[in-house]
Amino acid sequence: MDIPFAQPEGPAPLEHDTPCIHCGYNLRGLEAAGRCPECGSGITDSTRGDLLKYADPKWLERLRFGTSLKLWNIGIMIVLGLAAGFLVIFGVPQIVLIVVNIVGGMLGLLATVAITSQEPRITLQEDSITLRKVIRACAFAAFLNQFLSLMHVGGFVGVIIIGLNIVCGLLGVVVVFGELIYFRRFAFRIPDERLAKSTKSLMWLLPFGIGVFAVLGVVATLARPTAGATAPPGPAFTPMMGILMTFSCVGLVLMLVGGLWYVRLLTKYNKAFRQAVAEAKVEGLMLHQLAQSKETS
Repeated sequence: MDIPFAQPEGPAPLEHDTPCIHCGYNLRGLEAAGRCPECGSGITDSTRGDLLKYADPKWLERLRFGTSLKLWNIGIMIVLGLAAGFLVIFGVPQIVLIVVNIVGGMLGLLATVAITSQEPRITLQEDSITLRKVIRACAFAAFLNQFLSLMHVGGFVGVIIIGLNIVCGLLGVVVVFGELIYFRRFAFRIPDERLAKSTKSLMWLLPFGIGVFAVLGVVATLARPTAGATAPPGPAFTPMMGILMTFSCVGLVLMLVGGLWYVRLLTKYNKAFRQAVAEAKVEGLMLHQLAQSKETS
C-alpha cells in the first residue's frame, strides 16, 4: 500500500484582530505574507510588535517634533518672560506680558497636538473617547483660559468668569498629568523601564506642585479686598499669612524640581523618538527589499 506524501500547508492566516499599522484596516483572516487590501502595504509591517521602532516613521517624526517644540517653548518663555517683566518695570505697557503668554500658550498647544497625534495603526479602531482626545480638549480649554484672565468684569458675570478661570486652570493640570501618562506608554514601547518609572514619579509630583499654586491663587483671589473696601484693623502678620507663605515655598520648590525633572525627561524622550525614527526607516527599507526579493524569485 502506497503511503501518500503529506501536502505542505500554506501560510497560516492571522487568527486575531490585527490593525494595519498604516491605515488601521483589520487584517484578521489574511496571510502574514500578503498585503493589506486597503492600502497595499505589507502585512508583516503590522505583525512585528508594538515597539516604536516598528511604528510609522512619519508618526514618530511628529512625536519628535512635539517634544522638540515643548523644549524650545520652555526656553523661549523663560527668556521672553524675564525680558518682558524687566521691560514692564521700566514702564513698557503690560500688553507685552500678555502677548508673551498668549504666544507661549499657542506653542504649547501646538506641541500637545503633535504629541497626541493619532497613530496610523488605530485610525479605524479608536474609541470615541480616548486619553489623547481628552488631553487635546483640556489643552484647548486651558489655552482659552488666558483670554478669560484678561476679562475684568464685576457682578454675576465676573463670578462666572472667575469660576471658568478656576475650571480651566484645573484642566491645565489634567493636561500635564495626561501627557505624562502618554509619555509613560511610549517608554514601555521604547522600551525603557527606568524612564517609565521616572515618568510615573513626575506624573504625581508636577501636578501636585501646580495644584498647590492653583489653590493659593484661588485663596489669594477670595481674600483680596474689594474695590473701595478698607482692610480690617489687626496685626500685620497673621497665622493664615504664615500658612500661605509656607505653602508658597513648598509649591515653589516642587515646581522648580518638577520643572527641571520635566525638561530632563523631555530631552530623553526626544532622543528616543529620534532614534526610533531612524530605526523605523531601516526596518521599513529591509522589509521593502525582502518583499522585492520574494517578488523576483
